[in-house]
Amino acid sequence: MGLLYQQWAHIVYAVSLKYLKNKDDANDVVAEIFEKLLHHFPEEKIENGPAWLHSVTKFHCLMKIRKRNAAFRQLQEDPWQEEGIHQMEPQLEALELALLNIPEKQRHCLEQFFLMKKSYQIISEELGLTFNEIKSNIQNGKRNLRIQLEQQNEK
Repeated sequence: MGLLYQQWAHIVYAVSLKYLKNKDDANDVVAEIFEKLLHHFPEEKIENGPAWLHSVTKFHCLMKIRKRNAAFRQLQEDPWQEEGIHQMEPQLEALELALLNIPEKQRHCLEQFFLMKKSYQIISEELGLTFNEIKSNIQNGKRNLRIQLEQQNEK
């Protein structure tokens, strides 16, 4: 593997630099490619080594660029600008109103479990209820919430 590295590392670096346009990223790709080859060397015979290595490096760089662009797009997107959020507003208002119309213990358990992402154990300790009481309040609360929402839709 050391011999391969000495002979072909400059090709991997050049291709990486061409696609990534960053020396540090290109050096990282050289290490990644040869590490990948160390652990997963292809079983089939390679007819044209430099061309094969060029292709492997090119696709590796393209995948790296795709991941970087996806992460960048995700950071740039403002979820509140999406159409879907505004369309959900009436449903969220109906849910808030329905929550006010169910028993307080059930509402509190539902809020703690679904909105605050607390476990049954933590809710149990905070409210002084048993595990089964928490489970029952959540189950009954979901049922009563569904009934409230259905009644609102009928109006």
